[in-house]
Amino acid sequence: MIKTSLQAPYGRRNCNFLLISHLWEKQSAKWMRLKILFVLVFLSMSVSNVAVGQEVKVTGKVIDAKGEALAGVNVLVKGTTKGTSTDVEGGYAISLTSGTETLVFSFIGYTSTEVAASGKSVINVTLKEDATQLSEVVVTALGIERSAKTLTYATQQISGKQVADVRDANFVNTLSGKVAGLVVNQGSSGPGSATRVTLRGNRSIVGSNNALFVVDGVPIDNTIRSTVGSDFGGVNRSDGAANINPDDIETMNVLKGPAASALYGSRASNGVIMITTKKGKAGKISTDINSGIVVETPFLMPSLQNTYVQGAGGKASENAPGSWGAKGTTYPDNIRNFYRNGVSTNNSIGVSGGSENVQTYLSYTHNKSQGILPNNDLQRHTLNLRIGANLTKRLSVDGKITYINQDIKNKPFSGENSGVMMNLLKTPRSVNLDDYKNYATETGAPRYWTSSGIYMNPYWTMNKTFGSEKRDRSIILGSAKYELTKWLNVQGRISYDTYVDDYERGYSNGTLLYAAAGGNYENFSGKTLERNLDLIFSGNHTIGKKFGLTYNFGAGQTYNKYSEVGGLATGLSVVDKFDLSFATNLTKVSTFSQKELQYVFGTASFSYNDYLTFDASVRNDWSSTLPSPYSYIYSSFGANFILSDAVKLPSWISFAKVRGSWAQVGNDTSPYQLEPFYVYTNGGTGGYISRNTSLPNANLKPEISSATEFGLDFRAFGGRVGLDFTYYNSNTVNQILPLALASPSGFSQQII
Repeated sequence: MIKTSLQAPYGRRNCNFLLISHLWEKQSAKWMRLKILFVLVFLSMSVSNVAVGQEVKVTGKVIDAKGEALAGVNVLVKGTTKGTSTDVEGGYAISLTSGTETLVFSFIGYTSTEVAASGKSVINVTLKEDATQLSEVVVTALGIERSAKTLTYATQQISGKQVADVRDANFVNTLSGKVAGLVVNQGSSGPGSATRVTLRGNRSIVGSNNALFVVDGVPIDNTIRSTVGSDFGGVNRSDGAANINPDDIETMNVLKGPAASALYGSRASNGVIMITTKKGKAGKISTDINSGIVVETPFLMPSLQNTYVQGAGGKASENAPGSWGAKGTTYPDNIRNFYRNGVSTNNSIGVSGGSENVQTYLSYTHNKSQGILPNNDLQRHTLNLRIGANLTKRLSVDGKITYINQDIKNKPFSGENSGVMMNLLKTPRSVNLDDYKNYATETGAPRYWTSSGIYMNPYWTMNKTFGSEKRDRSIILGSAKYELTKWLNVQGRISYDTYVDDYERGYSNGTLLYAAAGGNYENFSGKTLERNLDLIFSGNHTIGKKFGLTYNFGAGQTYNKYSEVGGLATGLSVVDKFDLSFATNLTKVSTFSQKELQYVFGTASFSYNDYLTFDASVRNDWSSTLPSPYSYIYSSFGANFILSDAVKLPSWISFAKVRGSWAQVGNDTSPYQLEPFYVYTNGGTGGYISRNTSLPNANLKPEISSATEFGLDFRAFGGRVGLDFTYYNSNTVNQILPLALASPSGFSQQII
């Protein structure tokens, strides 16, 4: 990583004086006029100097115990919201009103330090490491910040550097092995294919078990519109989380259980992955440049015999599909040589800077990723702008806009169908695939070493079928926070996540299974919109010298809409003319759904001497996908006890805490499960009306997941040895399932 710092220009005040001196010498005829002008300018500068003189500018540098500079240290004027952060060299600059204030220096992993300014103009600080690493502030549900050691449930934090160290077209794949209890199942359709992320196993039999991704306190859409549902195979489309740019991630906090994520409601029943992105920092303009390259090659190949040639029953045959003929010459690497080395590059630049009142962060990232199969490629552009401002001492605002443009070419089919992979694995051991790179005969028919009604020459599949996915996505977030009193503030947020996916796939004439006469072609566009609104009141009270109370309550709304339109051409009137207007049999595609969720919530945390904490939360949801009155309520309770703070333990024990919690999380269902609906289809005289084939259920109940959790956090020998143990038990009731029905019923399945 290359980092540079640019000093913003200062000292413009002298320019006016030099200009006036120059005019004085050159234009003596206008003596009186210039004299008056000089006096006015001098007076204005004097007034300006007096105004500036009321503030005291303090600068300095923050280092660790080894003398190394610490970047990103928070420098705050105690008792106010005024502050700044250190730059890449550990330097900072801040203006004080009187010069007698106290500065608070804090950084994750280090003990906070308070220093009285006392009229000093330079204050250098050395921060000491916090051996337990548990005094840090972490971001929890709804973006609420809490001290890590007071949490009553299990979480795990990951730095942005850990995420960005290893690169992948879908950054979610890089989480594998980094978080206890998190399982990542990568897609098999090359770069950009959907990834499944589960925390603590599956909870729903047929529903989604994916964890919820939350960026800067607001959920993002992570719907996978199409996945492989059988061993016959298909293509996995892209998910939403793949568009998160790892270069923009500051920290990530994984909320594993329902107690941690209950405030996010239905979608959080499978856990939450909280992502906090980078912000602008006051002070010098800093630039981060990150470039990397990754080369991928097949690691494990199928174990294949290389003794017998094409044939069957010990007899060689040049037309046989298998490799159980006589002993002979084989090509051990005929499959491996079909692959290529996939080269992936990423280039990112981020610029951060601003004043104490306004900070800006701007970044651009370009990703280009090759699959190990030829002509399978991904290209993505990500542009991100974030601006934060302290409009007054009490009012602050934050705004962010992210634009993603993504293009994926030729995702390979997975499974047992006639895709590139299966056609390749069907290659007999004695076939030299180089002889079949000329995949078509003079008449344009496929060249193959045998006859089949399903499988083909993999070079034909690679060159005579194609597919592309293009995505344009915009994520807009705005928030405002106002300090009503010293102990109460209110925050409002709104976010829009909207994207358009354009899908296109074609099969040339002669392609087995998929192409009618002339070829097949499909083209459709899907539009997704998610809007989130919330209003949160947050309070903090100290009761006497030993008791503390923090609480949050508020309300919000989530709205989702999806529409899809396009068509499928079964057969083309002009051979390989991939255009719906040339379809010999056109099937139109049209889909629409929408869903709304409204909610209110409250949470409170009561502490005694900072070593005993009790938590409680409650949330009420109203979902448009459930029958009237649409409502369901769930809650959570938790407690922790920090033994190392409450009683005197042996000196070699650095930290010890026990915790426990119980929680419930509700979950609704997909739209249009309560009543029958009808679909219009073109054809005949005026078209056709058909009913959906699922028997609806007007009495659906929400799924409820209940979980009990107990844990122990233990650190010894100055934090050199640690143990984080968690026992949990979860159970989900009222699961919503489809159940097959006999054909005479008129339905294929019913919802129970």
